[in-house]
Amino acid sequence: MSRFHLVWLNQSLTEPFQPLFEIVYACEIFLILSFILLSPFACYAILKATPLHQNASYFPFLSLSSRSSHDYKLFGQTEIAVRLLFSTMVVHGFLAAASRLALIAHQLLGETTDDVSQSWLTVASIAREISFGYFMILLLFISAERAVATYAWAWYESQADSTLAVFVVQFCFVVMYSITIAFFSVYEIYSMNTHVLVFAVTLSLGAACFFKLLGHNLRELQKLKGRRHENYGYCISKSYQIRENLVVFKIFRHLAIPCCLMALPAFLFFILYWWIPVDAGWNTTRLVCIAFYDFWLAGYDMMLLITLISADERFQKCLSKFTVFEALFQYLQPTGTPRPQRTTRENESNVYFSLLSKDLRLQHL
Repeated sequence: MSRFHLVWLNQSLTEPFQPLFEIVYACEIFLILSFILLSPFACYAILKATPLHQNASYFPFLSLSSRSSHDYKLFGQTEIAVRLLFSTMVVHGFLAAASRLALIAHQLLGETTDDVSQSWLTVASIAREISFGYFMILLLFISAERAVATYAWAWYESQADSTLAVFVVQFCFVVMYSITIAFFSVYEIYSMNTHVLVFAVTLSLGAACFFKLLGHNLRELQKLKGRRHENYGYCISKSYQIRENLVVFKIFRHLAIPCCLMALPAFLFFILYWWIPVDAGWNTTRLVCIAFYDFWLAGYDMMLLITLISADERFQKCLSKFTVFEALFQYLQPTGTPRPQRTTRENESNVYFSLLSKDLRLQHL
């Protein structure tokens, strides 16, 4: 069975342009090695940080809700899911980066045809395609999980252990999808044009579902606010679940926007490489585009990593014990921006009970 390896260049193609491509490779390898070295620290911070919640002082883009300390209970299972999603994003980035090193070595050292080298290229190509597939279906996965939380809000708000099973089952589907399309691409079960189309449809469907559910939850929250003031059909539990849904949507919306913008040039580079005919007289442009495609993806991985670890002050606190991260956070923090004030659990509890009392008063007026 023929195999399609994600090796776009070789020495015979790039030798006339020395040292242009070697410089691009060196920059790409630097980004990849930086990502590989930093990714374990990112997972450490994501999993080790004290409980996440929607306090705007810690998570600037989580200011939509102010449920404060009630998040420790209501946000329990969802917090686990968000942490796992953040961690798996880093893991799949690591998978893409590590597999790319094997492919670069093949491009630099020349083509080999022995079975061992070909097997390594196959494994590396499959691993890289799996990570691509994961990021393409991520928005659809989040939308599916939040759809259950939206329409089965009473069960989800109870935070029973079975609600986490929804995340596990859907995540298994994501893994199966990623592995399947990786094998389909590498073993040429379908063409590269079909592969790109599958990615485009998956990403578009995920984005459509994501923003449709976001709009639905916003409308439901407005309806509940109206019912609260009218003292008709107001449900505190449903209100909290909708607010939680909105917080999750807002987390990933603020992650998705820079990620999509950063990934757009890489997509354009690949389209130019793939759709410009080889005999059209633009071969140099094709080679440069595909070289910058892989280089840009390495930069994308680093951008994603920095976005994740700098998103929450608690992540930064975990990593500030390491000099390199402390310097990074100081560089990323705008001049004159005050450091967030830490909120004690006692103060958070006071905020929660104040909000709860207000809800109950309005409900019974």
